[in-house]
Amino acid sequence: MELGFETIGNATLICHDREPVLVTDPWIEGSAYFGSWKLSHRIPEAQFDAIKRIKYAWFSHGHPDHLKVFANEDAAEKWFEENDPEGVAFEYDVLE
Repeated sequence: MELGFETIGNATLICHDREPVLVTDPWIEGSAYFGSWKLSHRIPEAQFDAIKRIKYAWFSHGHPDHLKVFANEDAAEKWFEENDPEGVAFEYDVLE
């Protein structure tokens, strides 16, 4: 996609500028609120791959369904080291 955005059916938007550049409120797997909320469908592989390549993420607020983006704590720490070396982004504990 040259310039535009796509949604994956929840609050998540993937923004493109010749490549995926920003994801908003990523919720790509699992459930939230002790299993009371869950994704209504599987994320298509193309969108899932685009999200994995994105360097920037915007979180509108701290609900658990907006923060389920890292597979584990090591992946989260690696992302923060590469993309937030000053430590100014907010962090939440990684939920496994």
